[in-house]
Amino acid sequence: MKKSRYIIICTWLLSLSAFAQNNKIGKVSGIIQTNENRALSATIFLLKAKDSTIAKTGVTNQQGEFEFGNIAEGAYFVQINAIGYNKYATTSFYINVSNPVVKIQPIIILSILFSMKGF
Repeated sequence: MKKSRYIIICTWLLSLSAFAQNNKIGKVSGIIQTNENRALSATIFLLKAKDSTIAKTGVTNQQGEFEFGNIAEGAYFVQINAIGYNKYATTSFYINVSNPVVKIQPIIILSILFSMKGF
């Protein structure tokens, strides 16, 4: 009797684990460039739209590209931080079964000096 309970509990826990992993269906990618059309090395944050908590972090590659995979269903936005450049945040977007892949249009980040030229 104890052995069968143990097997049932183990099977139930494994099925919960598999179900949780299947909910991570999404992918977000994009390109970050400077106002001179050069690739920008930046830190990228994938934030939950509900409360701005960090879902994932990453950095751009040498071409300014980034990608986040295995994203759970929900509403998100991307924030970009780079030394010497203004912060940037996208509008929110939703990852779900009917929209699992979000490709963000190339983002142009202005340098702090460029944005201060008017002063």
